[in-house]
Amino acid sequence: MSARLFTPLLLGLSLAMGTVACMSAYSPKLSAVSAAVAAGQRLQLGASAGKIVGENGAVSPVAKAGEELTPELIAMLQSAGVERVRVLQFSFSRWSQAPLFGAAVVGLLLGAFLMRRGRNRAYAHDGEAEERSPVKAMAGLRTALRGLDERLPQLHDAQDGMKRITDEIDELQSTHIDVILQSRELRGIHERVFGPGTADQPRVVGCGGRRG
Repeated sequence: MSARLFTPLLLGLSLAMGTVACMSAYSPKLSAVSAAVAAGQRLQLGASAGKIVGENGAVSPVAKAGEELTPELIAMLQSAGVERVRVLQFSFSRWSQAPLFGAAVVGLLLGAFLMRRGRNRAYAHDGEAEERSPVKAMAGLRTALRGLDERLPQLHDAQDGMKRITDEIDELQSTHIDVILQSRELRGIHERVFGPGTADQPRVVGCGGRRG
């Protein structure tokens, strides 16, 4: 699976895991609540818990929101089959889904890193493409030739002048001319004139301009 598909999948899965874990942050297991109360912690219900059916069929909660959880009330909730209760106080030690939330955080951080790395690579690729664009190479070639033309009258030694011109043209060949020759537009024209695949074949011109 490519990084372009894996990254959003990882982010979506991590977000879903984190959401599920957060839903249980204030709804610990009753066994964890019992241990906390036995250790001296004071906890209050954040929502009604348990159901009692009266003789007339009326349903009422075992414990109402705001009540303080005591060992007796916890025993009543356990008898009513309650497994989790919503409390007002948060504690990592009572959060059974804390490992799931940690995994979600790691997944989100990894997804953000992969997304940022992919974006940086895209920016670098765009910058490289712009740097090697035939339009920019043509402008650079014109500037370089204009500068060479301005320096020619200052060269008094013909041999030194020819060497300077040859060196600069060699440099232009690697920095500007090759980019222009390898441009998609020019390659398309070349292959329409000389045939498919000929743009990559070396062409040697001999004396008199005939191909050898």
